[in-house]
Order: sequence, then structure tokens, then C-alpha cells
Amino acid sequence: MKSWMRALADHYLQTREKYPRDRLVILFDIDGTILDTRYTVLKLLKSYDREHGCTYFENLHLTDITFNEEDLAAELRLLELSEQQVGHVCQWYEAHRWTSWAVFEGNKPYPGVLEVMRWFQLQPNTDVGLNSNRSESIRRQTLETLNRLGREFRIHIRDELLVMNPDRSQISSGQSKINGIRTITARGYRVFAMVDNEPGNLDMIAGMDNSDDILLLHANRFFNYDRKRISDKLVNGKVYDLTELIHRRSIPKHIQFVWQSINNGAGMNRFLDSNVHWADFTELVQPLITHHRETVTTHGVSGKFANLERLFGEYLKLMKHRDRGIRLCLDYKFRDIEFILDRIVEAGLDSKRLWFSAGIDHLDEDGFRFLADAFPGAVIECPVDFLAQVIMTTPQTAEHLLDMYSGWGVNRFALSWRTSNIKRVSDVIETWGFDLTIYDIRNLETFLQAVLLTPRAIVSNFNFPSWKSINQPAGDAGVGLQSVN
Repeated sequence: MKSWMRALADHYLQTREKYPRDRLVILFDIDGTILDTRYTVLKLLKSYDREHGCTYFENLHLTDITFNEEDLAAELRLLELSEQQVGHVCQWYEAHRWTSWAVFEGNKPYPGVLEVMRWFQLQPNTDVGLNSNRSESIRRQTLETLNRLGREFRIHIRDELLVMNPDRSQISSGQSKINGIRTITARGYRVFAMVDNEPGNLDMIAGMDNSDDILLLHANRFFNYDRKRISDKLVNGKVYDLTELIHRRSIPKHIQFVWQSINNGAGMNRFLDSNVHWADFTELVQPLITHHRETVTTHGVSGKFANLERLFGEYLKLMKHRDRGIRLCLDYKFRDIEFILDRIVEAGLDSKRLWFSAGIDHLDEDGFRFLADAFPGAVIECPVDFLAQVIMTTPQTAEHLLDMYSGWGVNRFALSWRTSNIKRVSDVIETWGFDLTIYDIRNLETFLQAVLLTPRAIVSNFNFPSWKSINQPAGDAGVGLQSVN
């Protein structure tokens, strides 16, 4: 059976083909769909205990919360609290539910949901909206909360794409969702999907006029509805899985891909059979550089290292013939890499097909300036993971340093995926106008998360045998990626 994320991806493509010029929008419910409200309930009830010096919720754990906030009173009665105690807890809960600390500290999104929202905001003429049964009176807090949570993923929800319930005492949740869709449609959008954890809401939407184009996605968490009444029109799922949502051919075309760790014939053949333009030969040349440094004053390069050097030369010729590009990490002193640069020059590769990456502590200002002058048009890259904390705490100092490195000829900066606050740090660097590479991508999940940051380049081994799509043969790892020069 097709997963709900795959169903969403397919439906989006079909809708875009059917309505190529329309402004498409996917709508999400908030509580129980984007936000795991269990954390809010737990935080507030624990806070009640602390404030009132009681132990009603001392043994309450996250896994014990299998109900919506609307059912709090009924659940409290199961704890054998008196009606007076239940009333007092519920009154206190409601009074504190929308305080700043509860809103900003007690909300936690479900894993993967913000990435899904980010993906659709990246699509052309496509947006993400919120269709919530929350009261219109807390519009400001709702927008602030969602945009604050989404900031790390570069998500921003505009006010016109948030619809809420103006009068919860008079309008049911399902009717509120129908009204929300009508409001968004009247604003010029075509709703192609609605995600909600309450199947009753989705059932009511299914009964709307002109609802056939709307895919109804049931976030199968906990909800107030008889499971036996769930309509077969609903597509159910729990996991917001990017690997099911993102087709290979949907990857943004401006991102350069680098196939890392090519050091043998098998790896080279896989690379050449793909559409990836850049190959990283660092692992191939590292032992050459080390051996050359140790033997250049004694007996020269010999034995297996001579064969390795010949292989490197053959690969350079092959890359020139195939019009592909090479990337090398040159974390050595300049005198140790001169012979590698000589081999590249002898091979006659165009400078635009060359990419050198080196750390500041290895290749100093003179080394970077030499590379920039000797290979005009090449990518001259510098990893700046060591500046991550500076970027977050004293950004002016960090920006000044990056400007200085740019003056040396560096035209690309790089960050490891493992760098602390990678999403926020990469956003700052790109906001300053610098091109960025993300490396240390080891699996499909992190690759797709890196794609959502839309860097200039991503370095990966592309060993993703589980990544299948309707556009790609099963078992084909990486061939479908569209790379740019």
C-alpha cells in the first residue's frame, strides 16, 4: 500500500500538472498534527503541582497522555480527583495555556513535519497554510509560535495563510475547517491537501462541494472520533518521512553534488554512471601526499604508490574526457601538495572543473591566493566549522573574518553536517551572501535534510539503496540525481 507521504507527493505532482498556473497550498491543522500537544499538557500539569505544592501528577509521564486537551477534565476524573479539584486544575490550565512560557517552551513539533512544510514552501508557486480550530483570539500567539519553531527550517507562515475558528462556542471544529478552506480559496489559492489528526474534520471536508481535488491526510495520532467511522477517502499515516515525499528528480537543480570518497574503479564506475558532475578524489590522493612527503628526499615514489599515482593520472584524463569536475581536500602545507597540482596542470583540466578545499590552519593566505591566481574559475573552498560559535554569538566578528578570507581568493565556505546549530549557522552565512557547501552527509535522511537548506553544494557518498521513487528504477542509487556544473 502506498504510504501517505508518497500519496502526497504523487497528488501534488498531479495537481500541478492539472493546474500549472494556480497558486497551490497545503493546509495543516496545528494541535495534534504539527504540534505534539502531549508536551504542553505534561508541562502545565507538572507546573500545577509545583505551584500548588501537590503531587497529583507526580507519576504522570508523556506516554500516559493519550487524549486531547479538550478531554482533560474526563482524564482528571480517572485519577480520582474530586469535582472541585478537577475544576480548579482545568481553570488553572486554561488560564496558563497561552502564557508566553507555555506557548514557547511547551510546544514541540512532531519529527519531520517542519521538514515537510519546508519542502512545499520550496516548490514553485506553492505555499503552506494553517487551518486550525484554535480561537481567533490567539492569532498573534499562534503565528509567533509556529514561525518561531519554523525559523530553524526557514519556514514562515504569512498571516493570510492562517485561518482559525472565530467562535468556538458556535462553530464546530469540522465546520471551522470547511470555512477555513473556503476562506483560503477566496484569497486566490487552490487547496490541494489538508492534514489533520481528527478524521471527523476530514470527513466533513470530504462532503464539501468541489473537494475532489483535495487529498485528505489523517495524521493518525490520538483523536476524538469513532475509529469504525473513518472514511475510506482518508489517507492515514504517522511518520513525516522525507524519503517517501521527495522524488529524486524533484531535487533543486541549482545544488551542486559531489560524490565523495572515490578511491577505486568500482566507485569511479558508479560515479560515471550517474548524473553527478563532481567527484571527490581526496581519499585517492591522501596516501600519495603522505608518502611523497616522506620519500621525496630519499628514494622517490615507488611500488604501490607509483601505481596509485598512475591511477590518479588516468582518472584525471578520464574526467577531462567526460567533462566532469574534481574536488580535492588539501589539508597539508603548500609544499606537500605542489606535485598534485602539477599533475592536474599536466592533465589539462579546465580550471572551472577544479575544486580545492583547505583549512585555514593548513593553507594560509599565500596558499589561497596562489590557488586563486593559478586556477581562475576554480572553486576555492574553506571549511569554517570552527567559526560556528562565533557566528552565533558575535556575528559581526565572524562576517569580518569571512570577508577577509574572501579577499584571499576563497569563494566558497563549507560546514560539516555535524556542526552544532548547522541549520541556523548555514542560514546566517548564506544571508551574508556567501556560497556554502555542506559535507559529512552519511545517509539519505541527512542528505534530504541538507537539501532543504538549499546550499550551493552537498558532498555525499550517495549510497542510498532504499531511496525508490516512481521516477527511478529500484536499487539505483544516485543515478537519478540532477547535478549542475
